Amino acid sequence: MKPRLLALATLTVALAALAPGAGLPATTAVHVEASTQSAVATYLKAGEEPRPAPGATAPAGWLAVELPGPFEVYVENKDL
Repeated sequence: MKPRLLALATLTVALAALAPGAGLPATTAVHVEASTQSAVATYLKAGEEPRPAPGATAPAGWLAVELPGPFEVYVENKDL
């Protein structure tokens, strides 16, 4: 299995509302844990389209997305 970076993001809009090609409405923090209190590892830039991580589970209010890299990190859904 190739290393990958997982991010969890809190949704402010329903996933169905995210039209393909729309991308993120604003730059989004990527956290090292599924908590707004956790450290920020990196950011997803406005306009990027997060890719859902296949087979990953996330706590309620969070979404697992896949990014390149060898780390597991989390992004708050409210920023999607």
